[in-house]
Amino acid sequence: MCDEALRAAEAMRQYIVRHLAEDLTPAQVTNATGYSLRHGGRLFGQATGKSLGEYIRLLRLSAAAQTLAQNGKSPVLEVALDHYYQSHEGFTKAFSSAFGITPTAYRKGGRPIQYFIPYPVSLPDSMFRRKDTAMNPVVTATIVQKPARKLVMLHSKTGTDYWSFCQEQGCDWEGLLLSIPARLDLPAFISLPPGMTPPGCAEGAVAVEVPADYTGGVPDGYVLADLPAGEMLYFQSPPYADEECFPEAIKLVFDAYESYSPDTYGFVFDTQTLPVFNFGAFADKGARIAILVKKK
Repeated sequence: MCDEALRAAEAMRQYIVRHLAEDLTPAQVTNATGYSLRHGGRLFGQATGKSLGEYIRLLRLSAAAQTLAQNGKSPVLEVALDHYYQSHEGFTKAFSSAFGITPTAYRKGGRPIQYFIPYPVSLPDSMFRRKDTAMNPVVTATIVQKPARKLVMLHSKTGTDYWSFCQEQGCDWEGLLLSIPARLDLPAFISLPPGMTPPGCAEGAVAVEVPADYTGGVPDGYVLADLPAGEMLYFQSPPYADEECFPEAIKLVFDAYESYSPDTYGFVFDTQTLPVFNFGAFADKGARIAILVKKK
């Protein structure tokens, strides 16, 4: 694929994400990024496999789904209007077409659906580029007492890191796990201890934490696993300006983990009981990982 298509599509993607709360049209996106509607739309389609209109629609519907999940009392029509749909019927038709379930059924705690995630267009390539950044190197370490809970989890046969997992299972898991209304945190790539790794599976998996009494839907291929109560040590990086800095942000928190001495405070890391959680990195939130600790 030509560099022009990648650069153009990424510029348009960033514009869409920044202005999604507005009454956005494909023409506004291409005009704002210096392209004609015809040429910009063609480049965007080459890079993403989706038209600008479809991309905006899927993001709007996913944002609406999150609103329904977070506030189950919001009238469907109100949510529809807030996300630039003019009628209950039109919104329900679009929502059902995208997710295979009506907004009313999803709001009532229906099965998980596939949120659309606006990943950077050049994401795979950027993973392997070191950037000369001025990131704040300060990483905080916080112990959090976690209650007993469950994981909604998808195992892998060969995945040992994020990318090898996605090569086997795809990257749709994040949007799917984000759609679970009862989730306690963001979805994470996890490194399993031997006792949680089934025969024939690799240590890499993806999961999201849900309450111990969770009775909601579990996507096909996923399993539920119990997690005991315990103290988790969270390493958190600062936010950063450039989205492509996420490899550096993740490296910061893992470097902090590897150099940290919990025994100074009477703890030791316990990676043989629970997974190590990698919650990824986001420009507005920074990177975050979590590791179980226990008293010496």
